[in-house]
Amino acid sequence: MVWTADIPDSKDKYLALFNISDKLKPIDIGANWEQLGLQDSVYRVRDLWAGKDLGSFNNRFSTPIPMHGAGLYKITK
Repeated sequence: MVWTADIPDSKDKYLALFNISDKLKPIDIGANWEQLGLQDSVYRVRDLWAGKDLGSFNNRFSTPIPMHGAGLYKITK
């Protein structure tokens, strides 16, 4: 499951990823920038819970999410 939210007065987005599966192994979950309404191809991603910059990504971001786990990210130009 993927949720997004606009950041007020900004072109940045929040991205929340949820693994609602009962599979024991983590599942790679993500989204294309176009699906998020983003126009450019390269954006920076920050893991908000870990407080860590993950780098720049072209056209898409995805990451393994453990069973019943979640991740919260900030997408920035």
